Amino acid sequence: MLAAAVAGALGWSTPLATTRQLACCSRSARPIAALPETSLHDSSLRGAGAAELVRRLSREELRAACASRSLRVSGTKAELAARLQEYAAKPAAAAASAAASGSAAASSSATQPHDSSAAAAAPPRRRTLQGGAAAPSSHGLAPLTASGGSREAQAAADAAPVSGGGGGGGGVCIDRLEGGIVVLRTKTRPKRFGLRGTDGSAYSYLLKGREDLHLDARIMQLLRTVNGLLRADRAVRAASPTGLMHGSAGLRARHYAVLPLSERSGLIRWVEGVTPLYSLYEARLSHAAAQAAPREGGRPQAASPPETPRPADTFYAKLTPALHKAGVPAGAPRRAWPHGVLRSVLLELMRETPRDLIAHELWGRAANAAAGWASSRAYAASAATNSMVGYVVGLGDRHLDNVLLDLSSGELLHIDYNVCFEKGLRLKVAETVPFRMTPAMVSALGPWGVDGPFTSACVAVLRVLRSAREPILALLEAFVYEPLAEWGADRLLHEQRREAEVSVSLTLAASRVDELVAPLAHWRAELSPAVGRLTTAIGPLLDANDSRGPAEARRGGPSAGAP
Repeated sequence: MLAAAVAGALGWSTPLATTRQLACCSRSARPIAALPETSLHDSSLRGAGAAELVRRLSREELRAACASRSLRVSGTKAELAARLQEYAAKPAAAAASAAASGSAAASSSATQPHDSSAAAAAPPRRRTLQGGAAAPSSHGLAPLTASGGSREAQAAADAAPVSGGGGGGGGVCIDRLEGGIVVLRTKTRPKRFGLRGTDGSAYSYLLKGREDLHLDARIMQLLRTVNGLLRADRAVRAASPTGLMHGSAGLRARHYAVLPLSERSGLIRWVEGVTPLYSLYEARLSHAAAQAAPREGGRPQAASPPETPRPADTFYAKLTPALHKAGVPAGAPRRAWPHGVLRSVLLELMRETPRDLIAHELWGRAANAAAGWASSRAYAASAATNSMVGYVVGLGDRHLDNVLLDLSSGELLHIDYNVCFEKGLRLKVAETVPFRMTPAMVSALGPWGVDGPFTSACVAVLRVLRSAREPILALLEAFVYEPLAEWGADRLLHEQRREAEVSVSLTLAASRVDELVAPLAHWRAELSPAVGRLTTAIGPLLDANDSRGPAEARRGGPSAGAP
């Protein structure tokens, strides 16, 4: 069942019947190439399959690869490919010259960086899991170490993505599927499953359907580029080791691996060790309800804990009586809701929500005061980086389930980038805030609030983003040439809606004209006789006026006393 589900998502023509068949297939074939749009390793541009790899890539993917290496992004596809191969050949040539200084024999073999003897003498490298040949025609899995929480793992994922060659490459393949499928209780019902790599490590993925994950994959590429720019900035590097300004981990945006399989499905690497903010909120309310429960002999009575209401339910439970008290009828549109009532309900909810929700968790998990201080600084740096990057890309839909917290390091991780590029402004309830910063999030920033390290980190991130406009715009330019399928559907829906509005307007105009035909005909029929009667009535008056004129002329004009 699990193998059939994964096979169907990957688009196989004949689903595998058993997990054993998938394991045998994955062992016997080569690792899948990495996604060209998210990672392109320099070694893949120097191997035997470099020409084939470049031929399969589009011009925009080559432009994105050049932008991630700070190369010029203008030119034809052939020029971009030559520029990348020249860039990739530089470290290989340096290694070859260093090896040639040892002996003349080594000089003859140093020009082949992938020679088997050189590979055997090289130190062992950490192997990353690629999807073995489970789907030979599909792209490869993105680097699976990208979701690690440590700074070194994230830096390695940013700087050294998985090789994209078609040959063996020494990558770790899928050995087998293990465990069962866990269906999550969200709107799209994603499925979580586990993989066992040939290195013996376990990897968890989320199979998501009815969503286009190309946007998430490109946003992950943008986050990796932003992290590289922040690490390369001298001012950010100077402030990070002290931990006073940007935290000991520095300024970075946590990311994860995303592999789009089609326009409506894809795989997402399951991130371990993070907790949604809503889980923290739910746990606090459950603890408060348990403390308030009736007790017998100092112990709470045996009863099932009450179900925690969702924030939307709590909001409407307070808003409905307030609107009724203000005289607003039930079912009135949102435009009719008084702003004063909305403000009073919001302030009441803010007073009832614990402000120390995040700060309590960070300091409670810390081993000592120094660790708590480091978590607080890392939280401020992470919140600033994610807020500024989200502001630049117009990120919305930041509810409590889409913001995750790593309680061990204090860093935030944002998920679900489907509402991007100011799409939140077109929702039924428009999102006008630039980023999420609630009182509970402000309280966790420390005694300075938003005026301390958070503001300095925001300034640093915006300065780096502004100084690197060209690489970032080159990455985002791919959306212009390769828009998402969802955008095409939205555009078609907008055109259909506009055509429907025009049709309705024309229909109403035609019906109005039909209604006026009969009155206009009646008025026309009545107008001709009325004009005749009017002419007959004013004829004598006109004749009298004409005869009066010559008579007055003969008398020398009207008399002086005449009025």
